[in-house]
Parts: sequence; C-alpha cells; structure tokens
Amino acid sequence: MGDLLRGSGRHSLSDRLGLANSAMALVTLIIAGGIAYLALSRQLDEQGMEELRSKAQALAHILSEISEPLSGAAGQHQLRSALFGHEDLHLLVMDARDGRPHFASSALAEASSGPTRSAVPGPDPVLWSIRPAYPVASIVVSGSTARRDQVRAVLSLDRSRDHRLLAEFIWGSAFSFSIFWVVLLVGSWWIARIELAPLVRFSDMAVRIRAGSLSHRLETHDLPGDLAVLGAEFNAMLARIEEGMRRMANFSADLAHELRTPIGILYGRTQVALSRTRSKEELRRVLEDNVLELERLSRLVTDMLFIAQDDDGSAVAAMTPLDLR
Repeated sequence: MGDLLRGSGRHSLSDRLGLANSAMALVTLIIAGGIAYLALSRQLDEQGMEELRSKAQALAHILSEISEPLSGAAGQHQLRSALFGHEDLHLLVMDARDGRPHFASSALAEASSGPTRSAVPGPDPVLWSIRPAYPVASIVVSGSTARRDQVRAVLSLDRSRDHRLLAEFIWGSAFSFSIFWVVLLVGSWWIARIELAPLVRFSDMAVRIRAGSLSHRLETHDLPGDLAVLGAEFNAMLARIEEGMRRMANFSADLAHELRTPIGILYGRTQVALSRTRSKEELRRVLEDNVLELERLSRLVTDMLFIAQDDDGSAVAAMTPLDLR
C-alpha cells in the first residue's frame, strides 16, 4: 500500500486520479470545442447567406435601372460598381433567352453557369465548389433592365475564407486544448498527490506497527473530514489490537503460572516414586494422586477453551434466555 501511494507501484492512486480528472477535462474541452465550432460555422453560414440575399436584392434593383447595353462600357461599369468592396462576390449576367453572357466579373463567375443552369431564381442558394478548397454559394436573379432586356444573373459568394477561418479555428483550438490538457494533467496529478498525502501517513503508520509498537496513533486534527473519520477508526482499531495483545500477554502469564504448579507436582511425585523400589500399594497411591493433578490440568484446559471462545464471541452467541420467574 505504501508503494502504491508513493507512486512506486505500477499505477499509483494519484496517477489514476490525475489521469481520470484530465480525461474528463479533455472530454469537456472536446465537447465545448465542438459546440463552439458548430456555433461559429452556423454563424458564418447565416452571415454569408444573409449578405448574399441582400446583395441579390440590390442587384435586381441595379439591373432594373441600367439604361445602357450590358455589353457596353457604361453597363459594365455599373455592374462592377455593384460589386465594389465585396471581393468575395462574383457576378455573371446572361441573356435570359439564349444564355449568352453579357458580363462576368471573374473566372469563378464564368464557372457558376454550369452548377446553376437548372436553378430556379429565388432566395434559395445553390451550394457548389469550384475546387475542393473553394466552396461557393450562388443565387440566381432574373429581371430586366431599363431597356427591357431580359437577363439572368448569377451572384456567387466565395466561401473559402469562411472555411479557412474554420480550419484555423480547429487547429488553434487543438493546439490550445493540448497545452491546456497538459496543464490540467500536471495540475490534477499534483493536487491528487497533495490531497492523498494523509493516506501516505496511514501507510507509513501501518509499516511502523509491530507487535511491540502498538502504542503509535495517527494524528487526526489536520485531516480532512472524511479522512478524519477513517483516522479515528484506524486509531480505535489499534487500541483494540493493543488491548487484545495486553490481555493475551496477561493470559499467557496466568496460564504459565497455573500450569507450573500441577506439572511441578506431577514431576516431583513421579521422581520420588522412581527413586527407589515401591510396593504396588504405594505406586497405586502415586498414580491416584497423579490422576487428581491430571484432572486439575484437564479442568484448566477446559477453562482455557472457554475463555478463548469468550474472546471470539462464540460463547455469547451460544447463550439462551432464561425465565427467572
């Protein structure tokens, strides 16, 4: 037990408590990180979709006010002005009848015609990817210009920045959680060692106790409440063992004294009888006297057995009630 509490065993109690606490903390951190990731991802999704929808509504209004041909420099300038300050937005404007492109702000805008070909104009976005690292959300807007040109516009939001932010959040959280978990592991182990120090004192006390050193007692005034009760019971156990050993020592001394007299009588009487030739009557009297001493020894042994039964409680268990009336 001492080796176990001091950590020299295979797995000490402080090590197990430290690992258990740090494992629970790690699970809590993982759950908290997962919840934070989902909350951030949902927030970014809602923010991106809201930006895309609001910009799509503004685009429909801008298209309705363009009085210049969309393929001309003035029309192109108005469309580019609509995207100013929004680097993540990409616009493709096509003729609604034949699909001929009038304006494309980027290669991503040109690529959006394929995934949105069958999409219905409206507020619901179409999610697609131009490359694995570049997820895109697009909204199809249909309308007409001031010149009554029917157009179909695809407004796309490059969401790769949001995905990079989520990836950085995962790596940053993993790094910080690892450091935090190591701190928790060391701290939990250190706290467990401090809190289990009283148990080491219990172990040291158990190691020092021998048959002749039962007077040792454990100091309980500075122990925690739960361990103070255990310490008091431990001291009470030592007191009972010490009392039992004292009674056993006294009993052994009394037993030796009681056995010495009849054994001495038997030994002396037998030596006297054997010192010279005796008649049959004399030997008979010696044997009769020896029988009396042997009966005394037998009663003494019976009394010893009774006392032994009384010590272990079996004599009390054998008692039965008696009606004194």
